[in-house]
Amino acid sequence: MKKTLALRIISLALVIIMLPFVFCACNKAEDAKGNYESESAGSTIMSPEKDSNSTVESERKIIKTVKISAETKEFDKTVDNIEKMCAEIGGYIESSSVNGNSLNNKKGSRSATYTLRIPAEKLDDFTGSIENSVNVTNLSSNIDEITDSYYDAVARLSVLESQKESLQKMYDSFTNYSDINDMMVVQDKLYDVIEEIESYKARIKAYDNKVEFSTIYVNLSEVVEYTDPDVEEKGFGKRLGEAFVSGWTNFFDGFQDFAVWFVEASPLLMLWAIIVAIICICLLSKKIRKKKKDKKTNNSKNSDTTN
Repeated sequence: MKKTLALRIISLALVIIMLPFVFCACNKAEDAKGNYESESAGSTIMSPEKDSNSTVESERKIIKTVKISAETKEFDKTVDNIEKMCAEIGGYIESSSVNGNSLNNKKGSRSATYTLRIPAEKLDDFTGSIENSVNVTNLSSNIDEITDSYYDAVARLSVLESQKESLQKMYDSFTNYSDINDMMVVQDKLYDVIEEIESYKARIKAYDNKVEFSTIYVNLSEVVEYTDPDVEEKGFGKRLGEAFVSGWTNFFDGFQDFAVWFVEASPLLMLWAIIVAIICICLLSKKIRKKKKDKKTNNSKNSDTTN
């Protein structure tokens, strides 16, 4: 009993002695934790967030498309400039066509259509160069974000690659010809997976090309005068005067075109006139001879009746 009481007294004394050290250790731990959290809030936490946003931004997959309708008074020069700028900026012409006749011949106007592929980072520079060289009547742009579709395809391709590897190992493990049926089943499945892998690779390659090279559709027209974008803001009197002048201008242009056509067609017209004249003369001569014959016949009948 006395030993037990002595042990209890000793234990209580040790606890009382150790309490100050425990409190000091706890305070130091809390201070260290507070300092760490403070330092983290001041620098470490902000950096990962910034890096994360930067990473997400750099991984976005965006397809940009621009459509431009424009007019030019110097058609040949403008066409050469567009093709030259496209090559200099690192792009290429996917398709192009030129139609019509030159306005210099007064027979019509020419037009050109282009489908251009321009590096995405230089799209704004190229568009600005076109706007400075021609009269743009319409410009529209479209942005299509394919980030989710792109990385879904990448993930699916990764799964298929793993599946292909497993099937290949399974196929290579067949050594007994008695398992030929199972081997053929695995082989068919392997071929299906390979075909699907190639399909996803082609899709990802197409995505990369559309993201890397933006598409610009250019519709260029040759004109004598540029379209006035403020035509709706003009007064009635001014519009009426311009219509009057334009009407007479078109009339004289039409008369000149008719005169040029008449001179060009004059040999053929003269030939037709000669042919028509010969036909008319023949018909007239035939009619005159018939009248003379009828008159002679009547005279003969009259003389017979008199006798």
